[in-house]
Amino acid sequence: MRPSLPRAARILLFSILFLSNYEWRASKTPLKGTKGISGSSPETLGATNHVWEDLDLSSTVSCGHHRCFVPSVSNKKEGYVIARSEKQTLLGMMNETKLAKEMALSYNAKTYHIAGELPQELIMPEETRLKVNVQVRNPLREHQFPDSVGENGNINNFFDSPTVVLQRMMRSPNEILLVHCADNGFTRKQLPTFILNVVDGGLFGANLARDRYMMYKMLAGMPELATDLQLLINTDGELFFIDFGGHASWTMKDKMILTVRPREELCGESLDMIIDALKNKRAVLSGEWKWSSQKYRRLHSTARNGKSR
Repeated sequence: MRPSLPRAARILLFSILFLSNYEWRASKTPLKGTKGISGSSPETLGATNHVWEDLDLSSTVSCGHHRCFVPSVSNKKEGYVIARSEKQTLLGMMNETKLAKEMALSYNAKTYHIAGELPQELIMPEETRLKVNVQVRNPLREHQFPDSVGENGNINNFFDSPTVVLQRMMRSPNEILLVHCADNGFTRKQLPTFILNVVDGGLFGANLARDRYMMYKMLAGMPELATDLQLLINTDGELFFIDFGGHASWTMKDKMILTVRPREELCGESLDMIIDALKNKRAVLSGEWKWSSQKYRRLHSTARNGKSR
């Protein structure tokens, strides 16, 4: 017969096995109040009440076309992305989370995702929904479709359904520049305010050059990201990639549209425009600075001619 373990050791071993089995089963059980692979309907539960109480709605809420970011009351470095629960929203945000990890591991690309934080489909309480809708602002929509917003810049009933998809994220600094590679006109409007907060132009330029090289290297390996590339740039010139969830399921039509150099020229123009504005800061602040696509082409034509000599 094999010698038996001492009683105390048997109790300790049993406890470890019990807890391990419990944690395994808990990890396989979908969170109540979420909609996951099982397709169960979302519910409003007491376990999620702390999320709604943690939304900082003391000021306006910045939104895109489909989602908003609301700061956290309890943690000033974090907040919540809240998306309207439309077709494939949860899947898209799941894909975005997976892509964020791949981008970080393969290219050292920066996003605002928090490791281990997954999106959840929840029911937003009616009182919270009404409060959020009052604070919703969409600067990009106001730029592109000014007639679609109210007199004070708000969008009535942005969240027209209580079902939303929510994910905890890192919070971006207040001094940030949005670069939408398909529309640098919006970026140009932000420049006078943004460049006032850039303290070290040399550091900004060096970091931007480094991250720009990384971005083109990443686009060569993950060209689907170029279908709707959006970036945030902080005052140190670092790039943060946002809103790329739908790119994981790009179509054959998208592949046909993209060229060998996916959107390098369009994004390149936006980034060159920012550098040019920093070099001509006084002209930008006085309203005398001008930028056009022709200027971008002249700059690159001069660079190419210099290299060929």
